[in-house]
This record gives sequence, C-alpha cells and structure tokens, in this order.
Amino acid sequence: MIPAFGEDSVRLSVAARFCRFLTVLLLAGTASAASAMAQEQGDSVVLQGGGGEVYIGGLPPGWAAAARVEGMPVDFAAWTPRGQTSSDWKEMIAAQLFSGLGGREPAAFLDRVTAGYDQACDSISTTSIKPVPVNGLPSAFRAIACSHNSASGFGEVVLLRVVTGRNALYLMERIYRTEPFAPGTIPFDNGFLAQGKTSLELGLACQRAVGVEQTATASPCPEGWKPALDGLVEGQAVTVFPAGE
Repeated sequence: MIPAFGEDSVRLSVAARFCRFLTVLLLAGTASAASAMAQEQGDSVVLQGGGGEVYIGGLPPGWAAAARVEGMPVDFAAWTPRGQTSSDWKEMIAAQLFSGLGGREPAAFLDRVTAGYDQACDSISTTSIKPVPVNGLPSAFRAIACSHNSASGFGEVVLLRVVTGRNALYLMERIYRTEPFAPGTIPFDNGFLAQGKTSLELGLACQRAVGVEQTATASPCPEGWKPALDGLVEGQAVTVFPAGE
C-alpha cells in the first residue's frame, strides 16, 4: 500500500489544518466534559495487567460486545452501539492490553500505531498531545484522520489513548467510520468528537492492594472499586461490570 500525498509540503499542510481543528476540539472538550459524561454512564471495563495492576474504563449506555480475541502478549476486546455489529459498525470502542510492555513511552507507542495507519490509508492527518501523567502513570492521547482506509474501504477518525503501567500497556480507541473524505477535512463536528475524547480520558490504570504488605501503592485504585476488584478472576484479561453493579 502506497500512501498518497508523498510530497512533504502537502502532508505538513494537512497536519497543520488538523492540528488547528484539534485545538478547537480540546477547548470544546474541556468546557463540556462534565455535562457530556454525565450522560455516558454505561458498563465498566477492567483490564488486568498482572501483579494486581488494572486499567478501569467505561462504555456509553447500551453498548454491547462485538469482538474478543485472547492471546499473549496482546488481548483485544471491542464494543459497538446497540444496533451495530462487528460487520456493519460505524462506531467502535476497542481495548488492547499488551502484557509485559509496562514502562514504555506512550508517545513512542502512538507513533508506531500512526505508522500503521499511514501504510493503510490514502492520506492521514494526525496530531498528538503532550503526555500527561494520570494517577502517577504516563499517558498520552492522539487523534488520527484517515481519508480512506484501503483495508476497510471507509474513511476513519480514530481517537487513541495509551496508558502505561508498571506491568502492562493499555491502548483504548474510539473509532468512527464514514464515507471516504477529502484530506485535511473532518466529517464530524467538534462537540461530537470532544465527547469521545473525554470518555477515553476518564479511564485510569491503578495498582490493587494485594496482601497486607501492599496496602500502600504509588498508583492506588479508587477506594469504591475495591469490592469489585477483589472479585476479579485471576488471569481473565478483560472483565465487564454491567451498569448499576
């Protein structure tokens, strides 16, 4: 697959326009985060990275499992809105757990993911945000606009968030599929994508207290999650807790 727009000047122009778009998106997301997420309280998702380390995230209401692949070192799970399936989806949330990749630099990992899109898409525009620690652990966010993905046949806008713990790396994605679109354009309004970005940023990685000798940790889990986390099945990479539990 040969990426279009091989001219560096064209790629820089597209990236600059997308960067300006994302700046507006971020401002919109900051202003509306609380009100947006008040309406997005669905099932909770827990990924087990090993050694008592977990990632806790969430899904919008009404979303259901679409795919699940278990394997070392990567575990993959995906969800779609009600009425969509793994074969006809237009929006998806995906979680990938990379065991043994704890301590990696989130921005460098996102560069690797971006390179894959660069190979698959006719044209991409992308920007990244300076990594910001969450709960004492490194994290980073990036958005990618793919004008036409040769593998799927769709245009795609992908929001990605990486969190690296001490034992594992966690990649959360919110993917939107559309008809192919022109390079440098985004087929969604700012507020819509800001909600997606905010939903990813609510997740965090943390360390469960396992045993008396580990009652204090550098990245503790929320106190209210202790009963649920104590009931996790050891070795089960992905666990979904239904809303209201």
